[in-house]
Amino acid sequence: MFLHLADCLVVLQLGRWRNLDDNTYMEVDGLESLSTIGLLKNLRYLSLRGLSRLTELPKGIQWLKKLAILDMRGCQNLVNVSSKITKPLKQLTHLDLTECYMLEHIEQGITSLSELQVFKGFVFATGTQGSKACRLKDLRRLKKLQKLTISITTDANIGKGEMAELKHLFSLRKLTIIWSEIPSILHGDTDAVKKRRNDLVEKWTSFELPQELLKLDLRCYPKNELKLKEHKNLKKLYLRGGDLKRFSIDGKTNSIKTLRVRYLKDFNMEWEEIHSLLKDIENVEIVLKDEKLMKDADKDQMDKNDVNGQKDIEEESNLVKPKKISYSCLDENGVWVKDNKEEENRSSMAQATKEKEAHGTMEKSKGALSNLNYSPIYINANLVS
Repeated sequence: MFLHLADCLVVLQLGRWRNLDDNTYMEVDGLESLSTIGLLKNLRYLSLRGLSRLTELPKGIQWLKKLAILDMRGCQNLVNVSSKITKPLKQLTHLDLTECYMLEHIEQGITSLSELQVFKGFVFATGTQGSKACRLKDLRRLKKLQKLTISITTDANIGKGEMAELKHLFSLRKLTIIWSEIPSILHGDTDAVKKRRNDLVEKWTSFELPQELLKLDLRCYPKNELKLKEHKNLKKLYLRGGDLKRFSIDGKTNSIKTLRVRYLKDFNMEWEEIHSLLKDIENVEIVLKDEKLMKDADKDQMDKNDVNGQKDIEEESNLVKPKKISYSCLDENGVWVKDNKEEENRSSMAQATKEKEAHGTMEKSKGALSNLNYSPIYINANLVS
C-alpha cells in the first residue's frame, strides 16, 4: 500500500484521531521495523498517537525528509527517541511526546532540528542516562522554539539550578510545566526526610522565565504558594491541579490579562486580592472541580450502592455538587470577562460615593461648629431672612 501511495501521500494517521478519544489505545505489532514507511517521500504529517506497543520510533521515519509534524502522543511504552532517526528530519517543526510515560530520556540529537517550533513532552533523564540525554541547556540551540511542554517525573534527574536555564530560551512564547507526585519515600515526617523533600521540590520549582514569554501553564505545582518574579510581557497565567492555595507576583506592575484556575480545591484568594494584584486582568476562569471526574465518581458510587442495596442521599448530593464559588462576579461556568462599560460605571459609582461621603463629612463639621457657636433661634432667623 505504501509503495502505491509513495508519491502522493502527505498526511498519514495510523493511531488515535486527535483528542476525540483519549481512553482508546491501539496495538500494532512490528511497527518499529516497518522500513517501508520511508517510501512516503512527500509525507508532511505523521501521527502514531496512542499506539501502546510501540517502544521506539519506526526506523523508516528517518527517510521522511519533508516531514513537518510528528505526533507520538500517548505511546505509553515508548522508551527511547533515537538521534539516528530524528537527526535527518531537518524540516520538522512540531514534535509531540506527551503521555509517553515510559520515556526514560531524549537523546541530544533532538537539538539538531533547527526548524523545531513546538516541542511537547520534554523529559529529564532518569537513572544513569545523563551522558547522552538532552538537558534544558541544550535546548538553547533550538533558535526557533516557541512552545515547550516539560514533564517532571517522580524519578527525574534534575540538577541544582537546572530549571533556571529556561530563561535562556529567548524565542519561547508558551511554556507548560507538568509535575508528577513527590516520591513516596519522601512522605515521612522526620527532619531528614523533610529536608530531602524540600530540597527536591526546590530543584523542581526554581524555574526562571524567558523575558519574551507570553503564556505560562503550570499543572500540579508541588507547593502551596506560587511566587512569580516581575515579568513585563506575560499575558496569560494558567494554574491547574495540585494543592496550590495562592500566588503572588513581585513588583508593582505586570501585564497578565487572562487567568485560569482549574481544579485547585484549596485555592483561597479573594476576588479583591486577585483584582488588585492583576490590574490589567480582562478574563478569569475559576473551576474548582472537574465535572467529568465528579460524574464518574458519582456513577461508581451509584453502582456500589446498588450492589449493597443502600443509598445515602446526602452523601450522593455532596459528591455531585461542586464547591460553591464565592466570587459573585463569576457566571455559572466560573468565568468573568471584563466589561469596559461596567468598569466605567463602577468607577463613576465609586467616585460618587467618595464625593457623597466627603460632602457628608463637611456637613457634619458645619453642624458641629453651628452648635458650638450659635443658638438655634439665631440660625433660624438667618435662614428666614
